Amino acid sequence: MSENEIQTESATLLESGEIDVVVVTGDGDVVGHGGFILKPGDGEYAEYKARFGLEKCGDSKTIERQLVDGVLVDLLPRVRANIDVDPTEGMRD
Repeated sequence: MSENEIQTESATLLESGEIDVVVVTGDGDVVGHGGFILKPGDGEYAEYKARFGLEKCGDSKTIERQLVDGVLVDLLPRVRANIDVDPTEGMRD
């Protein structure tokens, strides 16, 4: 993985209690993807559950990561506008 590559990890807590993880890595020219399942009791299970905030079945979260000075770090979430919400809701005249 090079310094300009972004890695996206998505984790979903399944009804079975397992965590389904999908990893996508790319640098703009080449994209690779893969995945794995973590079962309760697996070494990284608790870490993934906490890092992705998975509390109940169906919970899912995606985290973008980038290699910085040789260390893979989580990037801050991008701020996205919620177009389904009225920005004036709750405001008084």
